Amino acid sequence: MYKLFGLFLFCIFNANSFISFKDNTIADIVEKVGPCVVNIVAKSSTTKHINSYDESIYELFFGRPNNVLPKKQGEGSGFIYNEEGFILTNHHVISGADILEVTLHSGKKYRAKYIGGDPLKDIAIIKINDKNFNGLFSKKLVCKLGNSTKLRVGEWAIAIGSPFSLDRTVTLGIISAKGRSLSISDEVSYDNLIQTDASINPGNSGGPLLNVNGEVIGINTAINSIGQGLSFAIPIDLVKRITNDIENFGRVRQSLLGVALEPLTKLHLKKYKLNSNRGVMIARVFPKTPAFKYGLKSKDIIIGINGTSIENLSILKEKLQEIPVGEIARITLIRDFKKKLVSVKLDEYSEAAFISSSKNSLNARSLTANDKRRMRLDESLEGVIILKNNEKLGLYIGDVIVQMNRYKISNLKSFRKHLSKLRKGNSFLLIVIREGFLTYIEAVR
Repeated sequence: MYKLFGLFLFCIFNANSFISFKDNTIADIVEKVGPCVVNIVAKSSTTKHINSYDESIYELFFGRPNNVLPKKQGEGSGFIYNEEGFILTNHHVISGADILEVTLHSGKKYRAKYIGGDPLKDIAIIKINDKNFNGLFSKKLVCKLGNSTKLRVGEWAIAIGSPFSLDRTVTLGIISAKGRSLSISDEVSYDNLIQTDASINPGNSGGPLLNVNGEVIGINTAINSIGQGLSFAIPIDLVKRITNDIENFGRVRQSLLGVALEPLTKLHLKKYKLNSNRGVMIARVFPKTPAFKYGLKSKDIIIGINGTSIENLSILKEKLQEIPVGEIARITLIRDFKKKLVSVKLDEYSEAAFISSSKNSLNARSLTANDKRRMRLDESLEGVIILKNNEKLGLYIGDVIVQMNRYKISNLKSFRKHLSKLRKGNSFLLIVIREGFLTYIEAVR
């Protein structure tokens, strides 16, 4: 009886799961889109002489004759998005290379050149640059770009790649989350990624992530080595914004709103009588920026942009970058317990627009035992205590910095060490103890 009931439920589940699919739907999509996917080999033609102290004795005598480092070679995937031979891929696939070789699904090989991209977003555009290319691809070889804003968790996702000089690979999964952040190194992290359980290996980097209509919804970019079975893709709406900038301006233009932000905490929920922690609070508004001009205020809580719900800081930052410079961001916010809609025309980011932390040096020191006793903090706690208000950075006397991005701050030396690793103009997140509660502050290097 139980076995029959279990089998019955299993059949219902599977029927509903595939109710929108005809037989061989996935195969049909792959057959249609597969020819758009290419293999990319990136080579460096330069060699570099090294000092004998740089390498081990074994490598000097046996592995690398004449003190020469081997030529660099990388490999990944990409896809054609324009008939004139333009190809999208990951920036890390082609970074540092001066020879790019593209292999089509048919086996034809072409040389290509780098056109532009954004290394911080891991997006690159290359173009076929070969005497054997007639200047125009068939429309059948061009991928159709879809929409990532309207994606829903649970939708099907198809990852296609051309890895390791092998034939095309295809994996199927679902969109398991949106707005994910992923740290690759001290200096490199990605925000607002699409998370999928469709398997993506390093050779698939740069390939397309598709919906069931065969439209590209993202660029496969990274694997979470900690959580097995989780892969990530860059939303195609951000990619379209960057390709448009490069094609029209020759560079990527970053959109500027002009605010410092902090995630909502339990303290905020209680203080502002909020029913949900979805949203982001404005910690401060920078003068002479769009936010200042159009009337955004400190303590405003942003809950939506252009009809998209803002659940966290990561989503907000990336949604702003999807809006081109000069266009309108329709911001839904909560102010004084009331919902309000404010339209803001975004400017282009420049270092002069922000007052960086380097121009607003912190008057701070490492947390001492006396500080911990006076503030009734745990004896084992380590951090940096602020000694003078710095309103531009949103820090005040008595604030204790305990974490910067994902790194624990044990003392003033460790704070300066991690700060020095950031590029000028980059934002960073501080976790601070303020009046006994944890709060979050975003600052700019």
